[in-house]
Amino acid sequence: MRPVDAARLVGDIARAVPAVTGAAATATRKKITVTARTVDTDTAAVRTQITDALTDRLAPIAGQVRIDAAVHTDKVHR
Repeated sequence: MRPVDAARLVGDIARAVPAVTGAAATATRKKITVTARTVDTDTAAVRTQITDALTDRLAPIAGQVRIDAAVHTDKVHR
């Protein structure tokens, strides 16, 4: 799997998490980084949901690639 393919897959997995409003991912041969946005104020819980989803889907390459996830709260305009 090319790094660009891994980044697309990780972005899709993160966007499928219910609380996520958007996500972007980058990848190298050794590291995958995903940055997600949410309107939920409990970003730690959303990060855990994303990490769990990624761990389940990326089990075949576990240990070969480091996965980092960051979650930021979207600003809600009123």
